Amino acid sequence: MNLYIARHAEALPIGGTVARDADRQLSKQGERDAAAVGRALTALEPATPLIVTSPLVRAQRTADAFRKAFPRPPALEAWEELAPGIRHRALLSRLHTLTEAAVILVGHQPDLTNFIAYLVADGAAEIALPPGAVALLKLQAGGSAGSARLHWLLTPDLIRTLHPPT
Repeated sequence: MNLYIARHAEALPIGGTVARDADRQLSKQGERDAAAVGRALTALEPATPLIVTSPLVRAQRTADAFRKAFPRPPALEAWEELAPGIRHRALLSRLHTLTEAAVILVGHQPDLTNFIAYLVADGAAEIALPPGAVALLKLQAGGSAGSARLHWLLTPDLIRTLHPPT
């Protein structure tokens, strides 16, 4: 499986009209970054059938921006396994129930980098995943901790460098 692991794009801070962390919306820059990363994902994996997101608003908005970029929008599901505080084994077990060849996960820090490290190095790696970034991992059916391979990591800054906004 091509497993795309994306951190939600930049979100508004708590304060003002945002009282709870779970209700944080994307910032204007976060909206632009999510749309740009969505376009990149469409170019890289145009037939992605499924996007799975955390139930929190900022992750759902990021996933929705990705989805809108596809000519044939993928199915969208919210999984509690991607809410903050994920349990690696539970999330990996749920992923193993899927039959799709490609899946995009959208979640939060530090959970996602810890999950990537768990998948590629059984936890013995440090990975930076800024807001809006996405990593491609190759996950074998039935694979366990340390059995996935990290192929690349793409950040919104890199996308802006390669394709400056017009």
